Amino acid sequence: VRRAARVIVGAESTRRDVIELAGARPERVVTVPYGVTDAFTPAPAEAVADFRRRKGLPDQFILFLGTLEPRKNIGRLIEAYARLRERERPQGAPKLVIAGGKGWFYENLFALVTALDLGEDVLFTGYVPGDELVWWYRAALMFVFPSRFEGFGLPVLEALACGAPTITSNASSLPEVAGDAALLVNPEDTEGLVSAMTRLLHEPELRAAIAQAGPQQAKQFPWARTAAETAAVYRDALKASQGRGR
Repeated sequence: VRRAARVIVGAESTRRDVIELAGARPERVVTVPYGVTDAFTPAPAEAVADFRRRKGLPDQFILFLGTLEPRKNIGRLIEAYARLRERERPQGAPKLVIAGGKGWFYENLFALVTALDLGEDVLFTGYVPGDELVWWYRAALMFVFPSRFEGFGLPVLEALACGAPTITSNASSLPEVAGDAALLVNPEDTEGLVSAMTRLLHEPELRAAIAQAGPQQAKQFPWARTAAETAAVYRDALKASQGRGR
């Protein structure tokens, strides 16, 4: 990093980390946000309902999607969900669907679900194929992504583009991606996470407003922009190298 002519990062928070932690020269570290494809869009309600039926999913569910690993803060989400379920008695809370492949220390998550007696309410789907991602976001009542750290946060951008009402962390790069189109919570605040889920569950107008804001926010992140800005960094690095006779 210190020797590179340029370092490309996906977010300003990552840029600050690279400068502070790796000792990179600030003028050589360039932020180029990632993007989302046109495939990530809302879909008609009938098509979404058909997907739920084919997958055996409930009409309403809370979704997390990502690799099962400690950084994603899934344990706190499970604890927050346990509180939500208890407070929603007797009518009950929507099920929590945790979609994603196994990373590391994932065994702790299964043990936590068992300890909290959530076996019938927390569903682990395993790895989700890329061509299905859009449908999982579309099918969810809300998408909750309380990660402690992300270099960018593609799942949040994808969920926003699909119109999924989203809750995510106010940490690292996630506020840059979410903008004003999601509810932001402290990833270490379990009660704050419960409160955010409760609001989306019981305030349909808020849920609809966030769902409508998501695709508009996502339009700021087209892959064409990522490609053009990346090419510009390469040209700038090449020009600087030629200027030094290298």
